[in-house]
Amino acid sequence: MAPTNGTILVNGDNVFNAPSTLRDIYFIAESGNFQEDMTIAQALKANSFFYPKWDEELAHELLQAFALNPKDKVRSLSKGMVSALGIITGFASNAAISPILA
Repeated sequence: MAPTNGTILVNGDNVFNAPSTLRDIYFIAESGNFQEDMTIAQALKANSFFYPKWDEELAHELLQAFALNPKDKVRSLSKGMVSALGIITGFASNAAISPILA
């Protein structure tokens, strides 16, 4: 989402002009984090492209810990399961900054 006014600085860098800084941020909103027509596996794969430190093994371990089936569609998940998917993605991203808004 592009800014309408003001600036957001992380470590002194404007995040909208610093792709390298964006790779170190994982943002989890209350909803709308994943395309509902994707499977869990597809959502994780899509997110992995944005994070160079992505930990695939950790993502799979956390899927098992949260008892999520990678073949399930995002739209079929409960709100809690979608939250778990966001947490899994946040940890697997290995992003230095992970704000969670609820």
